[in-house]
Amino acid sequence: MRRIQNNGVDRWPYGCEIAQADGNLGMDAILVDSIGPGEITSFHLNAQAPTAPGVYNAAFRLRSPLHGFCSEEVLTMCWCSLSG
Repeated sequence: MRRIQNNGVDRWPYGCEIAQADGNLGMDAILVDSIGPGEITSFHLNAQAPTAPGVYNAAFRLRSPLHGFCSEEVLTMCWCSLSG
């Protein structure tokens, strides 16, 4: 489980999500709660392992239905090696 805090001065609108902004991991967006300034919400980050060995990365950002991407990037990397 992950947590994110609203460090701004306005309530996040309904429909905000954590979305992949860059990278080759290919994850679906995750809907987050509408929260006010200073509040924290939790979310689950579910991923499916890649089928081919390699280095995968993803940059996630908060995305608003009103303003598009509206936060700093959070970079995630994973290394995938397959064994029989």
